[in-house]
Amino acid sequence: MNISVIIPVLNEARTVAVTLEALIRLSPHEIIVVDGGSTDRTAEICQQFGVKVMASAPSRARQMNSGAKAASGDILLFLHADTTLPNSAFDDIRLALGDSRYVGGRFDVELDGEHWMLKVIGAMINYRSHLSKVSTGDQAIFVRRFVFEQIGGYPDIPLMEDVAFDSNNTMATRANALAVMAKAPTAGAVKTRLVPPLTHEQAADLTRALLQDQLEHLTALGDVDLYVAFTPVDAASLVQSMVPARFQCFCQRGESLGERMKEVFAVAIEDWFSSAATCQRCR
Repeated sequence: MNISVIIPVLNEARTVAVTLEALIRLSPHEIIVVDGGSTDRTAEICQQFGVKVMASAPSRARQMNSGAKAASGDILLFLHADTTLPNSAFDDIRLALGDSRYVGGRFDVELDGEHWMLKVIGAMINYRSHLSKVSTGDQAIFVRRFVFEQIGGYPDIPLMEDVAFDSNNTMATRANALAVMAKAPTAGAVKTRLVPPLTHEQAADLTRALLQDQLEHLTALGDVDLYVAFTPVDAASLVQSMVPARFQCFCQRGESLGERMKEVFAVAIEDWFSSAATCQRCR
């Protein structure tokens, strides 16, 4: 698992040397610095470290996209010029992405400085990210290369490109989810068009058999998260007893079909959020 580190820079002469010194000690697969037209010694300092230095039009999104295009690693890590990673950073990334469910992640931040409020601000940034499941560039976002290419990289906007990218990343990678909405097969509650000639009990048995057959076929799908959204709420034990282990079960919520479908989608999205990879802190 080769990790390419991409650093967008613009007049970073005061900080970039410290960042590169710390980064080189971690021995990444490659380091690519993309200069957006610095007028100070940024490019010269970077060249002294023997890393690849590219020129790009000024725009953090364009710079990061250019660096990603030139990178050869299968994991892309986007690092700000004033940010250093923990010593375990690359091991953390490889451990997180060793699980095929994860497409990327980010680090918690720890702000340098003596003022007590900096610790509070750092904690608030991390809490916000955990709560919203959206990362910002100062958290050292990393992503599988094929996913980055699939969603078209960073959007070419002047600000908040990291937040927009993370949102696109989330939506693209949740395409591999499938939910079956089902009514518990209890006598008297299934489709009445089956009765007559079937009794209520026979209709329930037939509905149960059809549902189980469908779920068994779906377990043959590959890298897809599977769900059963059932109704009514008091049928949880019945549904769980007949659903294959690979499925996650939850009760439908909402009055109309549209509301229930919206809630099913929200649960699937939230489940991915809760499994997003978060690594140790960067400074």
